[in-house]
Amino acid sequence: GEFFPEAETLDIDRESLGCQLASLLAALHNISPDTFEENYDVELTSYYYRQLQGMRDQYLAMGGELAIVFSAFKYLLDNIATVVGPIRLSHGDFGLQNILLKDGKISGILDWELSQWAPIGLDVGSVFHVIDYLMPWHRFVSAYNDAGGNSNLLDQKHIYFFRLYTALRAVITSHAAAHLFCTGQADDLVMAHAGSVMALRAQILLARALGQS
Repeated sequence: GEFFPEAETLDIDRESLGCQLASLLAALHNISPDTFEENYDVELTSYYYRQLQGMRDQYLAMGGELAIVFSAFKYLLDNIATVVGPIRLSHGDFGLQNILLKDGKISGILDWELSQWAPIGLDVGSVFHVIDYLMPWHRFVSAYNDAGGNSNLLDQKHIYFFRLYTALRAVITSHAAAHLFCTGQADDLVMAHAGSVMALRAQILLARALGQS
């Protein structure tokens, strides 16, 4: 599927798909490090501070200069204290672009290379724009609860942090694709598409998120 649901005609009941996404996230969020008797001792604010600093350094090195990007960095760094647990299994890039559909049902989830132990906000923030397209937020929360999730953990500030974080990540990823193509370091059309069409949509997604801070 598409990262941006509005870019693809979905021949499916939107709310049904939204409820399926809620069920999948609820299932993931019931898997903790304790499930595998693993210790998780990463200090979250320090980890995401380093992630943001690395993203900003990468953006600057590519000559990035979009004001919305720097506004997003400022908000995230100023509000990094909202990054809290509990820690659960995270896909890391959850969205329609990594989901297989058959006869209106989700039949598979692809690309687990970014999976990690992370706050639940990472996946919910990543797919927030899809949820917004498919169904009202309160119905998603209800479906999440019905599937065994704990909606008390869906703190709005926490979810918003990761909504902005994942939108910013999409902008920088698409900017990197454009940089590689324009500098001749990559010459395939997929990279060109990611650096042009996807870049514009990612910037709109980030701008919308910033407008709701």
